[in-house]
Amino acid sequence: MNNIEIERSVEPIRILSIEYLKAIAIVLVIVTHVLSQSQKLKVGASFWIYMAVPIFMILSGYTYSLSVSKKRITNIKQYFNRELMIARISRLIIPYLIVVVVEVLLYYIIPVIYPASGVALQPIKELLFKFLQGGRGPGSYYIPILIQLLFIFPFMLFSFKKAPYKSIGLIFLIHLCFDILSNYLPVSPEIYRLLILRYLVFIIMGIALYECNNDFKFKNKNIIFFLSIASIIYIWICNYSGYIPKIFSKWTFTSLPTVFWALELVILGMKYLEIENKNVITNITSLIGKASYHIFLVQMVCFGFGLNSLFNYIKLNVVLRCLLSIVLCCFVGIVFYYFEMGLRKLVKD
Repeated sequence: MNNIEIERSVEPIRILSIEYLKAIAIVLVIVTHVLSQSQKLKVGASFWIYMAVPIFMILSGYTYSLSVSKKRITNIKQYFNRELMIARISRLIIPYLIVVVVEVLLYYIIPVIYPASGVALQPIKELLFKFLQGGRGPGSYYIPILIQLLFIFPFMLFSFKKAPYKSIGLIFLIHLCFDILSNYLPVSPEIYRLLILRYLVFIIMGIALYECNNDFKFKNKNIIFFLSIASIIYIWICNYSGYIPKIFSKWTFTSLPTVFWALELVILGMKYLEIENKNVITNITSLIGKASYHIFLVQMVCFGFGLNSLFNYIKLNVVLRCLLSIVLCCFVGIVFYYFEMGLRKLVKD
């Protein structure tokens, strides 16, 4: 692969429905960190708000597969091409390192100017250890998960290409065994949240959705629809009947049995959100989708450093909290996205 091919291969691939789905998912991530547990229960958050990260994981399987196809990568060795891996890793790490710098500064500034934030100054060693785990704030596990995904993805993809049904079966088995072992060993919640093993089935479903897209017959969609009903029933039982599952006791509402409902949401989104009409709303939504990773990092910082405490202090109602959080995180995230892109271009030139 020559330098020109590598340079072209790192350009983002645009599918409007995916950008819109990412935009919806990142807004749901923000909302879930605003609402209290009782408020989430009232609005049935487990059926839609909690599906944000599972949707991101399925879309990751889909878009990574699309990227590999566009780059004409046919084996694992080509995938691990040095230049391509540096490009992939830098797209994750550079924005995160910028956030790390911001967080370190905030650790020293916020306790001074806003003592009620609950932010306490910590030793440098503890800060560094926290940043290795993805930083501070809700959703901080997501960065380590994405880094792990970069390295395991080609094995899942090329395994699927050789033996689709066996690969799906194997991934389901590995995922199930991991959840069983995580309960009976047990694996601590702090470790569990950082391991991509808890999202394996979601990723393979994204791979399958891309690889089988052209042959995705009506019969297959019916099967997924009925399996999604089973997922909904599982979510309802865990959420409203008081049942506590023995296997999927950690992160219950985004665990393996919910995968088909998340997959159905992605399928519906890709079918009905391929809207090509260009107007203010679609342009903003598309931009939010493109900047979703940067927005995720921004919301992590905002909620990790006392945004909800600030809302409590000024006594805002829940609707205003949600609206202000969405506008703030999306606006700053988009600015951050363009800043980081400009910085990358400046370094490259």
